[in-house]
Amino acid sequence: MNVININGQTITTDGDCNVSFENGVLTVNGQKVDVNLNNNISIIVEEGVINQLKSSLSVTCGDVTGSVSAGTSVKCSNIGGNASAGTSIRVDGKIGGNAAAGTSIRCG
Repeated sequence: MNVININGQTITTDGDCNVSFENGVLTVNGQKVDVNLNNNISIIVEEGVINQLKSSLSVTCGDVTGSVSAGTSVKCSNIGGNASAGTSIRVDGKIGGNAAAGTSIRCG
């Protein structure tokens, strides 16, 4: 089970947890979620992990087992796959795959 908090709203999922924000629509595992975004997505993983995360906005999150892609910046604990951002990537731990950012990448 995954328990994640997106901008103050708690969402519970079973199995893989895939989060996407594109064209103004936030989805979790393909299901639309209504949440106040304020031009930033803050994701707190309370239990479990996120498998994939894709957003046209900046994202702040915990561990992601797969890849993370953001239109502007990414700030995460650890990323198991690839990471890409329009401006910067900041990871407290490590990135398991490749990383590409417009301005800076900081790990550890």
